[in-house]
Amino acid sequence: MKRVLWIDKGDATFIRSDLDLLAEHARIRRISFRYRGVRAGLWLMFRMLTLWWNVAWSDVVIVQFGGWHGLPALFWARLLGRRSLLFLHGADCVAIPSIHYGNFSSPGQAWATRRCYRWASVLVPMHESLIERDDPFNDGEVHQQGIHVRDPRCRTPINVLHHGFDPGKWPLGRGERSGFITVALDAFAPRTHVLKGIDLVIAAAREMPEVPFTIIGASVPGMHALPKNLSVLPPMPQAELAHHYAGALGYLQLSLSEGFGCAMAEAMLCGCVPIVSAAGSLPDVSSGMGPVVRERSAQAVVDAVRAVLGGKEYASGIPPRTAIMERFPLSLRASLLIGLISGTKEEGYFAF
Repeated sequence: MKRVLWIDKGDATFIRSDLDLLAEHARIRRISFRYRGVRAGLWLMFRMLTLWWNVAWSDVVIVQFGGWHGLPALFWARLLGRRSLLFLHGADCVAIPSIHYGNFSSPGQAWATRRCYRWASVLVPMHESLIERDDPFNDGEVHQQGIHVRDPRCRTPINVLHHGFDPGKWPLGRGERSGFITVALDAFAPRTHVLKGIDLVIAAAREMPEVPFTIIGASVPGMHALPKNLSVLPPMPQAELAHHYAGALGYLQLSLSEGFGCAMAEAMLCGCVPIVSAAGSLPDVSSGMGPVVRERSAQAVVDAVRAVLGGKEYASGIPPRTAIMERFPLSLRASLLIGLISGTKEEGYFAF
């Protein structure tokens, strides 16, 4: 059984899922980085001096997300000859300067992320689009994104590992469907508002007062006058979220950048038709099940919503749930994740 030193930034759903998948296959020693400001700096210095002991204990070091928090583990892994895997999820491969999003929008964080790229034994992006891509759906400033764009000199091997999903946790809705839904934590914060396309959802709702829209993951903002057909709900447990998905006709994911789009995939398992921006992984993960919005405008979103309301088929005969089940099963991620840790190559294990 492999000994794994696991470094992350908190309890995201996909972090908990991977830890559960590995529980019977590895002995895991987990360290989470959850600090800001001065406390973050103190944590970094402490770990740089002391983490060698945990790295020496391990067979494999896994760091979730590139950035300052990953430097101590990757430094000691390189020095002590331990295999290290850097899992990349999105923000650590992009820069959108207009909203100060992405590690490469900050010179210091950009430097730290490039060090992580180069010190790791293997880079493990969650989707091929994180390696190199052009985004036609953007803020007018940045078009190219990805590892090889942000660090052209990086020669670290890359292995893509898609997310996987358990359809049993996201049951298919059986009743009538209506309206469109999107999920974004802290949706009305200035950066998130643009990054996740919440401004476009609000604008589309105003243009279509007869269609219900729902935003989940935020409190109602006091400073925004929202249209009456737009509901705002707070974060909620998975079962309750699945219930909302099961009653919606479509799911809106209008992000400027998206590493994978897990919430969209979960909504598709519940039967929602995806409407996605032409950004990052979204056109691929949505699997042709719904319209792709290529222009960042309210009218383009309205046209896409009307197409779904009109019953337009995008992949004849294949429901959204089937597409996710066939392309991104949790069992495949489990086998590839175990293969990554053991150092063996499994089917679907891509090297670049």
